[in-house]
Amino acid sequence: YSPIKVAVSTCPNCGEPKQPHRVCLHCGFYGGRQILEIGE
Repeated sequence: YSPIKVAVSTCPNCGEPKQPHRVCLHCGFYGGRQILEIGE
């Protein structure tokens, strides 16, 4: 069998790679809004 391919997109806010339709774990943004507060 073949390995599973994971889709990756770029966060429009910070430019880091992330999974599509998910909150960016680097900056906490999704859909132009901040969803998570990421501590420094």
